[in-house]
Amino acid sequence: MWQSMSLRMRLNALFGSFLLLGLAFSMVFVVAGASPRVKAEDESTVRLAREFVYASLASLKQVQNPDEALSRLMEGFQNLRHVSVIMERSSQPGQPVRQGPAPDRLRPTSVPHWFATLVSPIRTIIAVPIEIEGVHYGSILIASNPWDEVAEVWESFLFLALGGSALVLFVLLLNSWIVGRALSPIASLGHALEQLSNGAYDERIMPSGAPELHMICTRLNLLSDQLQKTMQDNYILTERLISLQDDERKELARELHDEFGPYLFAIRAGVNVLRRGEPASQSQASIAEDMQKQIDTLQQINRRVLERLRPMGLSELGLMESLRSLIGLWRATHPQIEVYLNASAMIDGLDERLALTIYRLVQESLTNVFRHADASRVDVSLYPAQDQQANRILQLEVRDNGIGLADTVREGFGLIGMRERVQALRGKLKITTGAAQGTLIVAELPMA
Repeated sequence: MWQSMSLRMRLNALFGSFLLLGLAFSMVFVVAGASPRVKAEDESTVRLAREFVYASLASLKQVQNPDEALSRLMEGFQNLRHVSVIMERSSQPGQPVRQGPAPDRLRPTSVPHWFATLVSPIRTIIAVPIEIEGVHYGSILIASNPWDEVAEVWESFLFLALGGSALVLFVLLLNSWIVGRALSPIASLGHALEQLSNGAYDERIMPSGAPELHMICTRLNLLSDQLQKTMQDNYILTERLISLQDDERKELARELHDEFGPYLFAIRAGVNVLRRGEPASQSQASIAEDMQKQIDTLQQINRRVLERLRPMGLSELGLMESLRSLIGLWRATHPQIEVYLNASAMIDGLDERLALTIYRLVQESLTNVFRHADASRVDVSLYPAQDQQANRILQLEVRDNGIGLADTVREGFGLIGMRERVQALRGKLKITTGAAQGTLIVAELPMA
C-alpha cells in the first residue's frame, strides 16, 4: 500500500501520524493530570474558604445580635466560588472533615460522563464550629464543589482536541499545497518524457519548481537538444550512405563499361579472326599475344574492382601483406607514381574491424591521390603511438607531393566516408593541405 501512495500522500501520512501522535499524548497528559489538578484546586479552595470563615466568625465577637449577624454572614458566603457554605445547628462543638465522591447530580451537563469517570472528583466537607462569647450556635459546613474545576479541565481538553485537530488539518492542507506546488513540474516532465519516447525530440519544458527539479528540467532540455541533433546527424548519415551506395554503383558500372567493355570487344574480335582462320594483317601468334595482354589487363581491372568491394586475403594474409598487395596493384596500374609503405610488423595482430578501417583509409587516400593530386610520390606510414592522455593508438599517415586541396574545395563522399569510419572507432582524422604543398592525412585510432 505504501508503495502505491503518491509522494504527497506519503508526506501527509507521515506528518499527520506524528502530529496526531503528539496530540494524543497531549490529551492523555491532560486527562492524567486532571484528577491531581482538581484535587489540588479543591483543597486550596476549601482551605481558603475555611480561613475566610474563621476570620469572619472572629469579627462577630463584639456584635450585639449574633443571630442577625450570622444571617448576613451566611448571605455573603453564598458568593464564594467552587464551595458551598451552609450553617448547621448542632449542640456538638464541631464536625470532623469528611471526603467522598462528588455527587453526580451536581455535574454540569457540558461534562460527559466518561470524562467524569476518568477524573473521579472527590468532594471535601469541613465543619467549622460557631462560638460567640462562649455560646455555641452550631457549625458552618464548607463543602467543596470540584465539578467547577472539572468543567474547566474539560473545556481545556476540548479546546486542545478541537484546536489540535484543526492545527493538524491546517498543517496537512498546507503541506499538500506546498508539495503540490513543488512537484508541479513533474507533470510537465512526465509529458515531455512521453513526447521524447514518441520521437518528438523538439519537445522542451520551462524550468521551474525547486532547484533540484529546475536542474532536471534543464538537463532534460539538454537531452532533447542532443537527441534532436543526433537524429539529424543520423538522417544526414543515412542520406550519405545512400548517396555513397549510388555513387559506388555508378563507379562500378562506369568501370565495367569503360574498362571491361573495350577489352572484351577486342578479345571477341580476335576470337572471330582466329575462328575464320583469315588473319589479314597479323599472324595467329601476334593475335594470341594481344589477346593475352588484354586478358591480363582485364584480370588487373577485375582485381581492383574486387579490392574495392572486399579486400581479398585480409584475414588470411594479414594487414601488412594486404597493404603491400594494394600498393603493388596501384604501382602496376600507375607506374608514373612512386608509392612507399613504412609500417610496423605488429599491425598484423590487430582485430579485423580496425584492420579493415586502416585498409579502407589507405585505399581511399591512394584513390584520391591518383585521381586528383597530380603527385609523383606517396608515402604511407603506419606505427603505434600515444595520444595526449597516454592511451595507445595506431597512427596512419598518408603524404603526397601533389598540388594539394584548394580552400574552396568541399569534402566529397570519399573524405566524408573516411571521417565516419574513424569516428565509428572513436578516433581522430586530420587533413593538412595547401596549394603546391601536397596533402597530409593523419588518422589516430585507439588500439584498445
